Amino acid sequence: MKYSTATILLAYFGLTSAVPYQKREVPQEHSHQAVLDQVAVSLKLDNPDKIQDSVFGLLGDTAAAKGAGNIKNLDCLQRAIADQAFTNEKKAGNVDGMANALIFAALEKNTGAVGKASNTCNDKAVNPEIDAI
Repeated sequence: MKYSTATILLAYFGLTSAVPYQKREVPQEHSHQAVLDQVAVSLKLDNPDKIQDSVFGLLGDTAAAKGAGNIKNLDCLQRAIADQAFTNEKKAGNVDGMANALIFAALEKNTGAVGKASNTCNDKAVNPEIDAI
């Protein structure tokens, strides 16, 4: 009995240490893929600023600049995307689309450092619902 317990423990520790190390999902922005997809659809209804994709609003400034279109203040890219998506869905009368735009506006932006707060956007949104977030 003593040997079987030791054998089982040895086998357990051998197997658990042999499991490959799994890195965290990068980029984390895709953990919100359902919201990103819905906001991207909303943004395509009317995209006067030519923003490439909704995911750029959640990226750090260096990466966001590549898809920001006509938006120059990268601190406000996320708000601009949410605001345009909300405007488009409000015009279409789509409550689910408006809700997704609000959720997108509330998502945490990637700052490149754990615990670092993102810069505040001081630009006013067209929709007061987006400004409230």
